[in-house]
Amino acid sequence: MRFCRLNGRLAASVCVVAGLTLAGCVTATSRDAGQGKYAAVVEGTAQTDYSQLSAFDHYNVCKALQSLQRYSELDRCLPQLRARVGKDPFSPAPLFSYNADFVEILVEGIEVQKHLALGQYDTAYQNARAAYGASHRKPQIIMNSAYSAMTSILTLGINNINDEDGVYAQQIRTHAKIEPLGMLATVEALRGNAEAAQGYREELLKILAGTDKSEFNNGPQLASIRRWLGQSYFIEGKYEDAYAAFVRDDRSDLDKVADGFFEALTFLEKPILEPIAYAVTGTNLDDVTFVHDFPLEVMIYRAAYKSGRLDQARAGYDKVLQEPRVANFGDTYFQLLYERGQISAADGDRTGAGEYFRRAIDVLERQRSHLESEAYKLGFVGNRNDVYQDLVVLLVEEGDAVAAFDYAERAKARAMVDMLASRSQFAADNPQAAALVGELDALERKSVEIVSLDADSQATRAATLDQKRQALQAAAPELASLVTVSPEQAAAIQARLAPDEVLLEYFGQGENLYAFTVTRSEIRAVALPRFPLASTVTNFRRSVQNVRADAYMVAGQRVYDRLIAPVADQLSGKRLTIVPHGPLHYVPFAALHDGSGFLIDRYNLRILPSASVMRFLNKDTTPTEELLAFGNPDLGDPSLDLPGAENETRAIDKGWAQSRILLRQYASESSFKKFAPAFRYLHLASHGQFDPEAPLSSRLLLSPGEGEDGSLTVDELYGLRLNADLVTLSACDTGLGTVETGDDVIGLTRGFLYAGAQSVVASLWPVSDEGTAYLMERFYRNLRTMPKAQALRSAMIETRKEFPHPVYWSAFQLTGSV
Repeated sequence: MRFCRLNGRLAASVCVVAGLTLAGCVTATSRDAGQGKYAAVVEGTAQTDYSQLSAFDHYNVCKALQSLQRYSELDRCLPQLRARVGKDPFSPAPLFSYNADFVEILVEGIEVQKHLALGQYDTAYQNARAAYGASHRKPQIIMNSAYSAMTSILTLGINNINDEDGVYAQQIRTHAKIEPLGMLATVEALRGNAEAAQGYREELLKILAGTDKSEFNNGPQLASIRRWLGQSYFIEGKYEDAYAAFVRDDRSDLDKVADGFFEALTFLEKPILEPIAYAVTGTNLDDVTFVHDFPLEVMIYRAAYKSGRLDQARAGYDKVLQEPRVANFGDTYFQLLYERGQISAADGDRTGAGEYFRRAIDVLERQRSHLESEAYKLGFVGNRNDVYQDLVVLLVEEGDAVAAFDYAERAKARAMVDMLASRSQFAADNPQAAALVGELDALERKSVEIVSLDADSQATRAATLDQKRQALQAAAPELASLVTVSPEQAAAIQARLAPDEVLLEYFGQGENLYAFTVTRSEIRAVALPRFPLASTVTNFRRSVQNVRADAYMVAGQRVYDRLIAPVADQLSGKRLTIVPHGPLHYVPFAALHDGSGFLIDRYNLRILPSASVMRFLNKDTTPTEELLAFGNPDLGDPSLDLPGAENETRAIDKGWAQSRILLRQYASESSFKKFAPAFRYLHLASHGQFDPEAPLSSRLLLSPGEGEDGSLTVDELYGLRLNADLVTLSACDTGLGTVETGDDVIGLTRGFLYAGAQSVVASLWPVSDEGTAYLMERFYRNLRTMPKAQALRSAMIETRKEFPHPVYWSAFQLTGSV
C-alpha cells in the first residue's frame, strides 16, 4: 500500500492486487516478521552462520532478536548482516529490492533500538548518526522492470519509477531521512540535549513543509513524522507540544477529500481482498491495520493525559483497554493500566485506582523480562517501580499495612527478575528445574508475538504459563525466585522471625519513604518524615570515612532521627533485621547514633536484600572441612599486592583444626571453584571491583590460571553451588551493589547467597589493613562460640575500643542468616 501512495493514487487498486498475487513468493520468515511473530522468525535460525538465508530474511532474524532482547545472539547476527550490505540483494518481495544505502539505514535502526532499550544513549547516538549519513547519500527502492513499466503507463509516462532523479526517487530519499531524524531527535531528548533534539525536529518539520521540493502528502510518512515529533517532545516532558504533534494534520483539503475517497474504496474492497490476503499470506488485514495504527493512537491518549485533558484521556484509555489485542503489547498494556489507575486516583476513585494498579502489576510480573523493548517509542521511559510505590501509598493510607508490605516485597522480587533476565543458565539442584526454565523462556517469547488473540486464547496462554511457573516453584523455589516474581506472603515471613526479632523494612521513592516493622504477631507501617534521602546518606558516609574528624556523631544522629526514631518504640528485643531501600543499602547502620549510644550497642544486626530471602536461608549444609582462606593473590602487578591481606589471612587461621590457606599464585579463581564447595567458612582477602553500569560484571580479583582469567564475577556466581555457612569478603567495596528499579540490590553479596552461602560479611568501603586484621581476627575467634551476628557485633565493639572512629569498625555488615 505504501508504495502505491508514493506513486499516485491511481495505481492503488493495481498495487493491492499485484501485491497479493506475489505475496505467495514472500518467505515464511518475512511473513512472520511482518506479523510480529518474532519467536517464529528465530526458531530454526538460532545459528552462528546466517549465510543460508536470503539477505532480507537475515535482516528479519536480526530484527526479531532485537525485539526479543536476545542480545548475545543479536551480537552474532548483526556483524554478519553488515558484511552482506552492498554484496547480496535485499529483496523483501519479487517486486522490489533495497540498495546499500537504504539497507544501512535499516541495520543502524536495529542498533539504535538495541542501545536505547539498554539505556546506552551515547552509542545509540553514534548509530543514529550513521543512519543519518546514509540517508543523505542515495537510498533507493528499486522496482522490477515489469512493475516499473506498469506504473509508468498508469501515470501516463510522468513517473519512471527507477529514475534516480525522478519524482519517485526523490520521495524515497525524503522518506529515508525521516527515521534517522526521528531517531536522533529521540536519542538527543533522552541524552538531555534539548537544543540538538529541537534541531532534528525542525528538519522533520521542513520535510512536512515541503521545503525539500519533493511531493509529500501521503499518510504513512505523515504518521511517522507525527510519531517521532511527539515522542521526542514527550520524553522531554513537553506534553502540550507532544499532543499538538500527534494530532496535527498537514494534508491539504484536496488530499483529505482524496484520502476519504480511497479509504471508502478500501472499505468496499475489503470483503473481497481480505479473504484472498489471508489465504495467500496467512495475514489478517485487520491485524496489520491495528499494528500500524495502534501506537500513534496510544500516544495521542497518553499526551492528552499528561497535558491535563483527562476526559479525552479517560475515554481513550477505556476504548483501547477494551481491545483484546492490546494484551499482546506487554509494556504498553502495563502502562495503559497504570495510567488509567492514576486517572482514577485523580478522580478520587481510590477503589478503581487500586484495581488498575493491581492489574498493571499482574501484567508486569507475568513475564521474566520486558520483551517489548521498543517501549521507548511510546514514551515509556519512566520507572516501572512507580506503580508499586503508588499502590503501597494507597494501601498504607487505607490502613492495610499487610497488603502494602506484600507489594513492597513484590517490587523487590520484580527487580531481581529484571536484573537476571539476560541469564538463561543457573546452577540448579535438579535437571527438571533447568528444563522448566527453558520451557518458561520459550513460552514467554511466544507470548509477546503481536497476533490476533481472542479473550479465550489469551486465557489459555496465561494458564499454560502459570502452570509452568507453579511447577518450577515446586521443583526449585530459589531458582523460581530468580526467573519469576514469587515472594513469600507476609504471614510466612512473620513465622520465620525469632521471638525476640524485629524486621525493619524500608520502601519508597525520592523523599517519600515508609518503614514497615514486622514481628511474629503484627505488621505496622509508618510514613517517615520527608527528607533528602540521597544527600543525607552521602553526607553520613563521608563523615564516617573521614578519620580526621568527629562529624560522624552529628551526621549519625541526623540519620537515626529520620530512619530509626519514628519506629524506635516498636523495636523490642535484641535482634534487628534491616531490609534497606535505595541509597539505604549503602548506610552503615551499626554507626547510627541516638545521642547516647550506637545502634550496634543495642542490637545484633543483619541486613537482607528482601524479607522473602529468608526462606532460602538456614538450610542444612554439607561441608566436610572448616575454613578456606584466600589472601593477597598474585595479579601480575606489584602495585596491586596486598601484604596486609596476607597477614590478615594468616592471623585468622589460628585455632582452626581443618583449614587451608592459599596465598599469592595459589589464591586463584580455579582453586576457589575447585575447593570452595567443601568448606563451611570461606574468606577472601583480595581486591574487589564494583561495576555500577554492569553489576553482573562486578568481580573479585584472584590469580589467573588453569583456564580461568582470575575474575570471579557476579554472573559466574549464579552458576556455582557452594555449601558455605559464611563467606567473608575482606576487600574494597565488596558490600556494594547496584540498587535496581524495584530496589533489590545486585552485587557480590546477592550472588554468593544464591550460590549457596547462608550469609556474607562484606565491606561498604575500603578499610585500613590494621583495622581489618584486628576486627577479622576477633570475628573468627568469636565464631567458634557465638552465632554469626553476635560474633560480628562483639568484634565491632572490641575493635571500637582500640580504634574508636567508625571508619575502622562499621564498614562490615552481615547479610543473610544469623
